[in-house]
Amino acid sequence: MGDTGDTGQDTVPPDFDSRFLAARDPKSGKLTKGGPGRKPGSRNHRTKVSAQQKLREVEDKLGVTIDPLEGMAHIAADRAQDVQIRLTALRELAKYVYPQRKAVDMTIEEQHGDLTTMSDVDLESIIEGTWSSADPEA
Repeated sequence: MGDTGDTGQDTVPPDFDSRFLAARDPKSGKLTKGGPGRKPGSRNHRTKVSAQQKLREVEDKLGVTIDPLEGMAHIAADRAQDVQIRLTALRELAKYVYPQRKAVDMTIEEQHGDLTTMSDVDLESIIEGTWSSADPEA
C-alpha cells in the first residue's frame, strides 16, 4: 500500500501559521496582547440581544422613535377605542406612574391586646401613638 500523504493535519486553515506567528513576540516567543479576536467594543454574536436593543435596531431601520409608554397613552386617550382596551392601557400605564402598594395584614389586637376591655383614654393613646403597655391603667 502506498502512502497517500493524508496525515489528518490538513484540517488547519492555511493562514493559521501566519496568524499564530504574528501573535507572538519575535524576540521572546510569548503571545502579544491584541492578537486574533474581537475588536474592543464589538458585539459578541453569541450573547442574547435585549428587547431594548432590538427596539433600538427597529427604530434605526424605520427612522422613527418608538416609545411604548407614549403609545399606550395615545390608546388610553383615544375615545374611539373600546372601553376595555382603554382601561387595559391605563392599568398598564399606572404601573409606571404610581408605585405598587403591598397589602399589609396587621391587627391592633396583636400589638395591644383585647380592645373591648380598654378605656377610652387608652384607645386614644393608641391612636396618637403614645400608648405603652407599662401604663398603669392597662
